Amino acid sequence: MTEIKLPAGLKVFENLQNLNFEYFTKENDGFKVSTSPSEDSIPLSLFKIRPELFSRFWDYRDLLFREQTNEKIQNVYNVFINELPDTKIEEFLNNHNFTFFKQQPVDGNMMIEKEYYKFLYNLGGMLPPIQVENKKIDYAQKTTNFLIEKIKKGEFNTGLSYEYFKRMLPLGFKKEFTDFFIEHYDEIMEQESHMKGFISRCYNEFEEVQKTNTSNRGSQRQLKPTVKRFVEFFEENKFLNTTDKTRIIANTIAPYFTSQRDFENAVKIFEEKQNNEVPDNIVNIPLSEKDIFEGIEKNAKLIENLQKDTLKTLIDTANNEFTFEWLSKNDPQNLILGKLCSCCAHLEGAGYGIMHASISHPNVQNLVIRDSSGEIIAKSTLYINPTQRYGVFNNVEVNNQIPEEKLNQIYQKYILGIKTFAENYNAQNPNRPLRQINIGMNLNDIESEIKKYNKRSNVLFQSLNYGDYGITGQNYNGDSNYSQYIVWQNPNEKNMSFEEIEKQ
Repeated sequence: MTEIKLPAGLKVFENLQNLNFEYFTKENDGFKVSTSPSEDSIPLSLFKIRPELFSRFWDYRDLLFREQTNEKIQNVYNVFINELPDTKIEEFLNNHNFTFFKQQPVDGNMMIEKEYYKFLYNLGGMLPPIQVENKKIDYAQKTTNFLIEKIKKGEFNTGLSYEYFKRMLPLGFKKEFTDFFIEHYDEIMEQESHMKGFISRCYNEFEEVQKTNTSNRGSQRQLKPTVKRFVEFFEENKFLNTTDKTRIIANTIAPYFTSQRDFENAVKIFEEKQNNEVPDNIVNIPLSEKDIFEGIEKNAKLIENLQKDTLKTLIDTANNEFTFEWLSKNDPQNLILGKLCSCCAHLEGAGYGIMHASISHPNVQNLVIRDSSGEIIAKSTLYINPTQRYGVFNNVEVNNQIPEEKLNQIYQKYILGIKTFAENYNAQNPNRPLRQINIGMNLNDIESEIKKYNKRSNVLFQSLNYGDYGITGQNYNGDSNYSQYIVWQNPNEKNMSFEEIEKQ
């Protein structure tokens, strides 16, 4: 035999050097090993980096041959062929820097060090300088110098790399994590010593933890990461006296709050709802797009009377990336909507009262907007006055990470959610149907959209006094007392004053 053909889809090439063939070549329909060279052959005798890397990235073979002359770099590639998807490997081939990596000390045990190489990759230790604000930062140099100093001082043992980093995902450079690791190194290593895998969890879950690491003020300003915050987040039993009944409450608030008082207040709110037999929804059925949209015809009926300029087309509205839902009052996410939507309606915020009322008051409920992944990104709290037949939303709060160009889509689903609610409410209350629903405009994150498509109300509807539902020292009474716009009107009734309604 002078050659063997290998199929194109073959991912692993075992022991090619032991087949008595000398050359490896890519062809149109796969690969071959042969006894004689062709124009683009690679001598098998030169292989130190695993052959499948050459087969999958044939166009980089000259680069790979140049870089495999360094034993540490060989090991990097042989680790990455198992750890990284092809897109990440190609990204690395096009954008890497081994200048400072070559200075890394080696303790001789290459099997252990493979986890260390993955760690360096994630830390940015093989990355070209990047632009940060108005200057370039070389994280390869920064991390290499930092780790070499720690290794020389005996403060970091590469021999424990497997133990430290075996659970770390090869996701690539995260600037914020690298800064956090270097700044809090001593604290992090102390936690790692008695919480194995702590470093890996910090890296893997960095974005998730940081999402919950915000101030308790209305703006939900992002806070700098601290080791304490990660320890609190990873702690499994944060609250005392949890039961099977209250565990879902504990699990919901745990990423955001660690105070026993917060947990006890949350439990009391739901006990109040249960003791007063408050229904889960103002109307008798859950309302969301997934519950009510069975097809385009039903969707058309729901939006036929909405502003045509706002909704543009039926398809645009039905298919945009957001969905509405009237969040059931028994859903513990009502406790943390302020954290999800960058406002103060949560267990430690000035909007505690509005959060409390949205669960325990029979005529208050939250309309939320979810993104395409199902995460809540906007909320609006509605109060219904069944006697005077009106509703008033406090305002609309949107997560501050949502770009401004998405606000129109959020507005569309918000209006659709209101109309769905009003039609269902009036069908269930034919003798006292809603006449009008307004929205407060103070601190309203979709103010521009509302003003563009809706009219200012000639009367301010009185909302619930949310301050009555607050905790000691709070007097927040909502954001609808100064300016209101009309977001829904009963087509069968005029825009009348309170006095005219009472006469009816």
